[in-house]
Amino acid sequence: VLAEVIEKFVSHLSESQMDCYFSTGNYKAMDADVKKENLSSVQQLGVEMTVRYGKYLNLLKEDAENGLCFVLINCEKFLKQQQRTVVSSLCCLQECSAGYDWFASSIFLIMSGDREKTLAFLQRFSRLLVSAFLWLPRLHLSIHLPLTTVEYGIHPVYYCSAHHIEMLLKAELPLVCSAFHRSGFTPSQV
Repeated sequence: VLAEVIEKFVSHLSESQMDCYFSTGNYKAMDADVKKENLSSVQQLGVEMTVRYGKYLNLLKEDAENGLCFVLINCEKFLKQQQRTVVSSLCCLQECSAGYDWFASSIFLIMSGDREKTLAFLQRFSRLLVSAFLWLPRLHLSIHLPLTTVEYGIHPVYYCSAHHIEMLLKAELPLVCSAFHRSGFTPSQV
């Protein structure tokens, strides 16, 4: 039921040009491309954990691991089309992926292991502005962010959240905010 509701909701929003913030390329998923790719050890561990949890909840079948690998690799390739190349000494910017994609894995579980349905949903969802905040790999090295923002390697969710926390702290607890200011550290650094 949840899968149908979010699928219809995202489908409805992605049909409206006013709600679509990002453009999508003409990406077609293919099994042949997937079989050539290897997942990193972190991604393999994430796949194992997700599939084990999905089987525990009776959401996934025995062949679910291949389906999840298909989704993750195709998501990585799909998102790579909208990434830029950045020369940096930061480890997080030297890789095309931003670690394990827990959002895509969660959607895979919600869709009961249907890889085509999951990938189609994620491609439609990626057009919406909310995808930038809920799906963290969406903006990793993104062409949609200013170059200086990308070079810092800090996702907008983190620096926006930290800014809002500091503003709340300043308004609600001015003495604590003052103590942070005097110490030379910002609340977001703690």
